[in-house]
Amino acid sequence: MPAVDAYVAIAEALRAALLTVEGLPPEGRREWHNRTFQLPDPPAEWVRYIFDPGRPEVASLGNTPTMRAEGIFLVDWFFPRGGGLNQALIAGGRVLDVFSPRVVCTANGQAVTIRRSYISRPIPDGAWLHVPITVEWRADYESPT
Repeated sequence: MPAVDAYVAIAEALRAALLTVEGLPPEGRREWHNRTFQLPDPPAEWVRYIFDPGRPEVASLGNTPTMRAEGIFLVDWFFPRGGGLNQALIAGGRVLDVFSPRVVCTANGQAVTIRRSYISRPIPDGAWLHVPITVEWRADYESPT
């Protein structure tokens, strides 16, 4: 499988797993207005995710060499400020439940193994409370020789 196809499948496997999180709000995004970033208006929760493919390395040699990719999948869940820290941490815990260590996510025949996931310190961001969640993953794919 060409590397670009493997990375597309890895990203899709992680995204598909994220979509199974109970109570996941719709995806939002920062919008560019007058050369400044502006967040959507509260009160609705929203989420964004960022796929970081990391750097591949050779995992095995031979007639069918295997490449190993390790990267991170960042999930940012935004809550209106004043909604309570407990609600934010409970939601983050639901993401951690889906991305537990050793869980295998798949898409288009590509398996992705979760290595570790954790919630970082919630960050006040204007009218929002930003809960950053990091998912570390690993995937092997056939080298395109």
